[in-house]
Formats: sequence, structure tokens, C-alpha cells
Amino acid sequence: MRDHFDEIAAGYDSELPAVVRMHLLRKKCDLMHRRILAHTASPCGCLNGLDVGCGTGHHMNRMSSYGYQMRGIDTSAGMLAQARRNSIAQGYAVVRGSALALPFEGGSFDFAYSINVLHHLRSREEQREVLREMARVVKPGGLCFIHEINADTAVFRFYMNVIFPLTNRIDGDRPDLWVPGKWFKAVRIPGMQFQEVFYFTFIPNTLPESCFSAAIKIEALLERLTAGRHGAHGMFVLRRQASPRG
Repeated sequence: MRDHFDEIAAGYDSELPAVVRMHLLRKKCDLMHRRILAHTASPCGCLNGLDVGCGTGHHMNRMSSYGYQMRGIDTSAGMLAQARRNSIAQGYAVVRGSALALPFEGGSFDFAYSINVLHHLRSREEQREVLREMARVVKPGGLCFIHEINADTAVFRFYMNVIFPLTNRIDGDRPDLWVPGKWFKAVRIPGMQFQEVFYFTFIPNTLPESCFSAAIKIEALLERLTAGRHGAHGMFVLRRQASPRG
């Protein structure tokens, strides 16, 4: 996985149309920001966040713009080089390492998130290990956010398995290990409790920019009608318990 992402790092941001990429970035970060505000009384500037699998750093830029103190980790040296270039305005810090063994002390962060990382891993056990590591480095009461494709709906699985690979090189040649919502709700991670899930966005990456304004209005209507129960992307929210238990 590291070699593949090193190869595509320079052109990674152009794999999705800019208007689609920025739309998804805003939705994901705004959702996390609202949930953090709902769970803490601390000012954003006092909170430390970790981006697990930070890629080219744009989500950290967005989260930093709210006032959070952000750090990022990624296995790909190429991706981190891009992230460092993108950090000039916001000043976040990045480090090279594995999500399976985060190089941070326990309880170092107020919140952590991973965006489209778990499905690149090789097994359910590796996916569980990332969740265990995120639970370890987050403070008691802190939140972990996992963003993944909605694997519970056949139409989205078809899109990601058939259509999406034809239009970009992000995932490479290895099959993805999609993560169903029921797995998140059933998995048991010591010290971590599942809180809620939000599904959102119906806009495909192939949508022409000329249709985007109308598509956003239709998407907003669909999200209201489905009350966060359907959409191509899911955000799973987990909370670190004060006293770990299995």
C-alpha cells in the first residue's frame, strides 16, 4: 500500500474533480466539528486532534481552521511530502508511521479520526487493531471518527467496486475490504463504545461541474428525507470510555 500511494501522491488530489473533493471534505469535517462541540465544553483551541492516514493533509487544514491543534500520520512518504506542502498556511504537524502501531503516548489526543483508511487493510483483525490504537491514544471521554464507504447498500458497493476503479487510481490493484455498518456496531474494542453513525452524500465523483449546484440541493433534500440513514459515505462515531472494559 505504501509504494502505491507514493506513486500517486503528486497527482492524488486530482483523482477526484476539485468540486467533488472539496464538497466531501467540507461535509466530513463539518460533521466531526459539530459532534466534537456537542461532546465538550472546551474551546477548540484547547483540543488536540489526530488524523490517522492523513494523506495530503486537506482534512487537517480544514480542522485546523476551526482552531484545533492537529497532527497527522501516514505510511506514505510521498503523501506526507504533499501534506507538508499543504500545511504552510495552517501549520499542522505530520509524522510517518503505521496506524497499526501509533507512535504516540496513551491519552495524547482529545479526538482522532481516519478517513477511508480501514478498507485498505488486509484483514478484519488489522481493522480492529487500528480501532484499538485510536482508542489508546485518545483521552477518556474523547471521540473517534471512522469514515468509510457505505458497504451496507448494494448500489454503493457496485459503484465502488465497478464504476469508481474505472475513473481513478486511488485504490490500486488490491481488492478493498469494505466495512459494513453492522461490523462497527458489533465489534468490541476495550475502552471504546459505539455512539452513532451518520450516512451522507449522494453525489458521484463523475458528476459534471455544470450540474453541481443543482445536485447539492437534491442531495440536501435526500439527506433530510432519509434522516442520515442512507448515503454513499458513513461516519461512525465511537467514544473512549473513562474505564476500559471489554
